[in-house]
Amino acid sequence: ALSLQDEAARRIVAATLQVLFTCISTDDPESPLFLFNQGTQESNAKALTLLRKEVKRAPAESGPLIAISLALDDALREGWVDSPSETVAEMLRRASECLRLRPLYWVCHQVAGTAFLVTGQREKMVNAFEQMVAGNGLPVAYWYLGDALALAGRPEEAIDSLKEAMRWAPDDRQIFLWLLAKAKAHFAAERYADARDSALRSIELFPHYWWTHQVLAASYGQLGLSDEARVALNESLRLKSTTLEQVSTSPYLSTMDTGHRGRYVAGLSIAGME
Repeated sequence: ALSLQDEAARRIVAATLQVLFTCISTDDPESPLFLFNQGTQESNAKALTLLRKEVKRAPAESGPLIAISLALDDALREGWVDSPSETVAEMLRRASECLRLRPLYWVCHQVAGTAFLVTGQREKMVNAFEQMVAGNGLPVAYWYLGDALALAGRPEEAIDSLKEAMRWAPDDRQIFLWLLAKAKAHFAAERYADARDSALRSIELFPHYWWTHQVLAASYGQLGLSDEARVALNESLRLKSTTLEQVSTSPYLSTMDTGHRGRYVAGLSIAGME
């Protein structure tokens, strides 16, 4: 089973690899980004091996970001499977140290925001990603903020942030993640048909990310399309190599506000989740 830190590490490293290495493609099944976005233990391990090779060729100015990525790699290899709080505490400690050395460095806020995300601290999560936007301004920062706002139950603000991301980089190779965040925002606003359509567009661009299929399943469920919902949920479970029980106890569910979480779980229940 995937542990909490596996999810956090995949999210952080996958979203920043493209900033570090221009050679990465989401279409190449042997690229680190492709492997991280699959999110399985096997694909994470393979991606981290490839990442270490890329680190040796990376420019010196990428050092702080690489150090954080490799620190998360070390956390994975230490096997803190039974101590997720230790992993989150380590992420926050490294983010604080990063901010002390480089107060405006956006990735420090990114790491802190992700730690808050997986522990359900919505206000701190949004604040960290707002700081990330202030210190970065790159499209990826607007995506992180939009994704956080969607989970926090602020869908219209989320969509505004995602529009900024797409305005600045309409052809970005990670736009499938932005479309996923848009699907989450529409779901939070109870626009389930729009959530479905955004998820399907994301899957067209990158069909290998489990979370997109899960959001699609919940959207289909809320639309009363049980057969389609079941197919989408099964694909999500296949890609993530996980179980229905692990879905129901996911830390990301705790990040959603109560109403949003209830509707999401209800949609997944129609898809077959008990």
